[in-house]
Formats: sequence, structure tokens, C-alpha cells
Amino acid sequence: TYGLIALGFTLVQRLTGVIAFAHGDIVVGSVFVAVLVVIGTTPVAEAPSVGTALALFVVTLAAGALLSMAVYVLAVRPFTGRGDVVGWVAGGLAAGLFVRELLGLPFSQQAYALPDPLSSTSVLQLGGGVTVPVRAFEVLAIGVAVAVVAERDLATSGAGALVRAVSDDGPAAALLGIPTERVVLAAFALAGGLAGLAGLLIAPGAPIGVND
Repeated sequence: TYGLIALGFTLVQRLTGVIAFAHGDIVVGSVFVAVLVVIGTTPVAEAPSVGTALALFVVTLAAGALLSMAVYVLAVRPFTGRGDVVGWVAGGLAAGLFVRELLGLPFSQQAYALPDPLSSTSVLQLGGGVTVPVRAFEVLAIGVAVAVVAERDLATSGAGALVRAVSDDGPAAALLGIPTERVVLAAFALAGGLAGLAGLLIAPGAPIGVND
């Protein structure tokens, strides 16, 4: 799952040269936005219904994408156009702090035990007294599958070709008529969605707060 976070982080960095300082805050923030929308401000660590689990996945992905795009539009893009490195660094850090502070209003406790959308409690006996939670394999399978699909899409699809063109030479891509701003915005959305999914898979493992 941490590979999903790294994939989005790397995509943004290669495409724009920007280090996504708010990326970690998007990981946690998207999960808490989904919990707020789907469950409320008093989540409990119990197995959610199928409908609730699906809603958590959908809202988390959407929240991650929207938060990431908002960070780019409001805190990064105003500075990258004029090459203001200090500006986008400060903007990214400020955006992450703003996300934490905003979510700290409804979620004021230090940590919360969040529901697990996978709801798997069984363990696998490996012999010699060694056991591994089945959930660990489920998380690994989801993470690998999503990462492979995203990587292959970027490598072989038409949309991926646009991303590679902008990454290789943004000004030249713009001269060829490629909508570079929309490509960058879509890349931030994808990175945010991957961050949100990773956060939702990681968060139920231990109590977590908005400042983690």
C-alpha cells in the first residue's frame, strides 16, 4: 500500500518537478473525509456493512482526488508558472497544515479506531506457531493489482502517452496542442486517489488521528 503512495508521489514529481509536501496529509485527510461523510464523527472499529464499505472506498477515492487537485490549483500552480520554488514549497506545506486543522474541528480526539472495509479477521497458519492475518494478503493483493493497472495504463494508453509527453517536455507538448494543465490536474487527481486508497487500507491497522 505504501507503494501506491509512492507511485502518486513520483508521478507528480516527474510531471511537474514539484515535491508533493501535502501528500501525506491527503492520505490521512481523504480517509477522515470519507468517515465523516459515510459514518459521522464517532467512528467505531467494527465490521461495516457491504454498502458502508463500498461507500467508504468510493468517497475516499473521490476525496483524495479532490483534495489533491485543490492543493495543486490553490497552493502549487500559482507559483510553478513563475518558477517560484519557495512559493510552491510553502504552499504545499501550508495546504497540508490547513487540511489537518480543518479536519481537526470535527475529529478533535487524539486518535480514532476506524472501521475496516475489508472486515477480515481470520488468520493463516504457516506452521511453527506462525500466523499471518488474511487481511495482510488482501491488502497486498489490492495494492499490487491497483499499482499494476495504473502503471500499465500510464505505459500503454493514450492518456498515458499524454502524461509521458508532458513529463518529457511540457512546453513542446503544449505547442503540439496537448492540454498540459488538464494533464497535470488529472495526474494530481490520480495521485490523490491512490493516496486515499492506500490510507483506507492502512488506517484500520491501528488508532489514527488527523495529525498522523
